[in-house]
Amino acid sequence: MASDNRIEIENINGNNQSTTLVCQNPHKWIPTKSHFGEHRVFSSSYGGGLVQGDNVNIDINVHENAHLCIQSQGNQHVYKNVLSQSKVFQKYSINLSKKSKLAILTDPVVLHQGADFSQSIDINIDHTSEFLIIDSFTSGRHECGESYLFNNYDSSLVINIDNKLSMLENFGLEPNKQPCQHHSSCGHYTYFVNIYVFGVDAEKWLESCWDFGFLPEKKRINELSGQSHSGYPQICFSFNHDDETGLIQARCFAEKRIHLDFFIQQLFSSSEYFFNN
Repeated sequence: MASDNRIEIENINGNNQSTTLVCQNPHKWIPTKSHFGEHRVFSSSYGGGLVQGDNVNIDINVHENAHLCIQSQGNQHVYKNVLSQSKVFQKYSINLSKKSKLAILTDPVVLHQGADFSQSIDINIDHTSEFLIIDSFTSGRHECGESYLFNNYDSSLVINIDNKLSMLENFGLEPNKQPCQHHSSCGHYTYFVNIYVFGVDAEKWLESCWDFGFLPEKKRINELSGQSHSGYPQICFSFNHDDETGLIQARCFAEKRIHLDFFIQQLFSSSEYFFNN
């Protein structure tokens, strides 16, 4: 099912307002109360997820000096459709104008047994804009004993700053064709988070989230950084700061989602800092 969705945010007399809000089944927008003066919406889907054959396009345009925050009501489930051999396609097209801000704080994609999911994120921004984007997925419904039983997951990301290519990356998993749980691949990790940050205060903001979100919890850190039964760390983090562009990327892998929930919740709650600085 083709689904074309669009949201446009403008700053009108100091107020962030949606001038365009279009959604088509299975996707839907749910406007909600602003917390810090930004326009805030929930991104959701009818039936709680997507099935093979769904083709969802999401266009996000944040105009000059406008602020937008997109959250989700829960995990986005991706199901197998026995009547269709097509993938689930989801494409984000994001445009940020001068001095605009965008935060996408959505819950992870959950890949059910037999699911086939393909995602692309194309971001075009002005160098004076700022964004915080969390992109995450889990390898299955672990409480049901599912892990790496999906057919395919692939995701691509392109970031252009002032019409210049600044980041390009691709990631894919096919459990039927590669040993995902081998130590040379994903190992015992089942929860994967990519965090992309751009803006004048982005590095300071991310460091503050790390400091206040994790470092004071020394006992928790000791527990989480300990080894699992597999002999490998329960969580892994990597940070990359591009000095030329100012882009920051953080990768987080965890044995279980609970190992990262505290840090992710700190990122969510810190949106006040993001929108007010």
